[in-house]
Amino acid sequence: MKKLIQTLALAAVVVVSGASFTACKKGENDPGLSLKSRKGRLTGEWKVTKADMTQTSGGSTSSTKIDGTTITQTSGGGSITGTCAYTLTIDKEGTYEFKQSETYGGITNNRTEKGRWSFLGKNKDAEVKNKEAILMLVTSSDNGTSTTTYTTPDNGSVWMIDQLKNKEMIVKGKTSMTSGSSTSTTEYSYTFEQD
Repeated sequence: MKKLIQTLALAAVVVVSGASFTACKKGENDPGLSLKSRKGRLTGEWKVTKADMTQTSGGSTSSTKIDGTTITQTSGGGSITGTCAYTLTIDKEGTYEFKQSETYGGITNNRTEKGRWSFLGKNKDAEVKNKEAILMLVTSSDNGTSTTTYTTPDNGSVWMIDQLKNKEMIVKGKTSMTSGSSTSTTEYSYTFEQD
């Protein structure tokens, strides 16, 4: 009987501990338990393996889809397909480098962007948990022929982390901008993987 009580007590501790790990998840699809910190899972070299982005502006819609190394852009009833490669290196010291290479429609576009990143805190109004979003501030952009350096912190974006595992990260979001009577909306989902 004593052994049964000890076993049940141990099982209760495991269940309660498991529930507390799950409650600490930041992203909705994050793992319930990880041996690495959120920062530890974020840092490293990532490759974009899949992406879906849809932009709507003034009644017209365009989309970009990435599947592996294939990129397809659709706009106005036509589409262009090409090849692509995207690498994102995130440093634990708060810097990042994003390399982009695209070839489609006879055009090659190579660009390297460097900047600083940081986790954003909790925002009740926006329903964002602590460290669920990342601020990516661009400090320089190089397209092979010219380099632009940014000295003010207004060239950046916020990434909402939907899932952050040891080898996979998914960022999703939707942004809207209104200028006068025109509204522009962008919805995106990017899947990054590590080797």
